[in-house]
Amino acid sequence: MLKNYFPKKRIKLLILVLAFILFFGQTQVFVYAEKTATEQKIEEQNEKIDDLKDQQEAAEEAVEKLEAVKQTMENELSNLNDDLGTLSSSIDNLETAIRKKQAQIDEKQAQIDAAAADLEQSIEDCNRQYEDMKKRIRFMYEHSQGSIYLSLLGTGFSNFLSKSEYIKELTAYDRKMLEEYKVITKEVEEKKAGLEAEQAELVAAKNELTGLQDETQEQKDKVTASIEETRAEIKESMEDIEDAQAIADAIEEQLEEAIAKEVELEKQKAAEDAARIAAIKAAEAANKNRAPVVVSDSSDAELLAALIYCEAGGEPYEGQLAVGSVVMNRVRSGSFPNSVSGVIYQSGQFTPVSSGRLATVLANNLTTDSCRRAANSVLAGNIPYPDYLYFRSARVSLPGVAVTWIGNQQFY
Repeated sequence: MLKNYFPKKRIKLLILVLAFILFFGQTQVFVYAEKTATEQKIEEQNEKIDDLKDQQEAAEEAVEKLEAVKQTMENELSNLNDDLGTLSSSIDNLETAIRKKQAQIDEKQAQIDAAAADLEQSIEDCNRQYEDMKKRIRFMYEHSQGSIYLSLLGTGFSNFLSKSEYIKELTAYDRKMLEEYKVITKEVEEKKAGLEAEQAELVAAKNELTGLQDETQEQKDKVTASIEETRAEIKESMEDIEDAQAIADAIEEQLEEAIAKEVELEKQKAAEDAARIAAIKAAEAANKNRAPVVVSDSSDAELLAALIYCEAGGEPYEGQLAVGSVVMNRVRSGSFPNSVSGVIYQSGQFTPVSSGRLATVLANNLTTDSCRRAANSVLAGNIPYPDYLYFRSARVSLPGVAVTWIGNQQFY
C-alpha cells in the first residue's frame, strides 16, 4: 500500500534516510557537530532578512498598486474635466440658441401684433363700407321710385338718365368695395394665422432647446459631483500611498539594520571558520581522527547530484564541481562523517536539507545532467578543489579568511 501514497524516488529516499540513521546510530562513534551559535544566528538572521525582503516586496507592490489606482483616478478626473468643458460649452451654445429663438419669437410677436392691428382696421373698414352701403340702399328704398322719377323729370329726361346711371354705378362700386374689403380681411386673417403658426413652431423649438439645456445641465451637475468625488478619492489615495510608503520605508530601514547585523555575524563566523579550518588542517597533518571512507554507491551519486543542484544549480559547471569537492573533502577529512550521506545530512551544515528542498528535488527528479556529471566526477576521485571544506553565498566578503570566488559563491 505504501507505493500508492509515495513516489518511488521518495520511497528510495526514505529508505536511504532510515538506513543512514540505523547505520550511524549503531556503528558510528563519531559525534556530528551541531550548528554553532553563530551559524544559528546567521540562519535566523537570513530568515529574518528573507522575511523582510518579502515584506518589502509586498509593501512596494502595495505602493505600486495604489499609485496605479491613483493614476487611473487622475485619468478619470482628466476625462471628467474634459466632459465638464464639453457640457459647459454645449450649455453656452444652447443658451445662445435659446436667446436667438426668443428674439425670433419676439419679432414674430411684433409681426402678429401688426397683423392683428391690420386685421382690426380691415374689419373696421369692411364694416363701415357695409354700413354705408346699407344706408344708401335704405335711402333709395325709403323714397319711392315714382317720387324719384318725378323729381328727376323736373330736370329733364336726359338728366334723369344720367342720374339713374350714377345710382347704378354707385351701387356697383359699394358692392365692389365691400368684396375687396372682405378679401383684404381674409388675407390679413390668413397672414395673422400663418404668423401665429410660425411663432408656435419657434416656441416649440425654444422649448426643445430649453429641455435639452436642462438635460445637459443635469449631466453637468452629475459630472461636477463625480469630479468632486474623484478628487476626494484621489486625496484619500494619496494618503494611502503615503501610509504604504511609510511602511515600505520602515521595512527598508529594518532590512538595512538586519543586513548590517548579518555582516557582523558573517565576520564573526569567518573568524570561527578560520580557527576551525586551522584545527582541521592541524589534525589532518597529524593524521588524527581520520575515519575510513565509506565507498560511495549510486544512491550517493544521486544524493550528491541533488545537493549540487540545490546549492549551485544556477552556477557554472566549475561552481558545481567546487560544491561536490567540498562534500568529498569532508568525507575524506577526519573531522566530518566519512560518507557522502553522512556529510550531507550532518546537522546544521546544508540549508537545503533543513528546508526540505533537497527532499523535493530528489522526489521529483529535478537534478540536471550537469549536476549529475559533476557528482560522478568527484565521486570518481577527480576533485579539482582539494582544499575547500566550506562555501557560502554570503552577501559580504569574509574578512580574515582566504576565499576563492567561483561564480557567485566563495569557497574556503
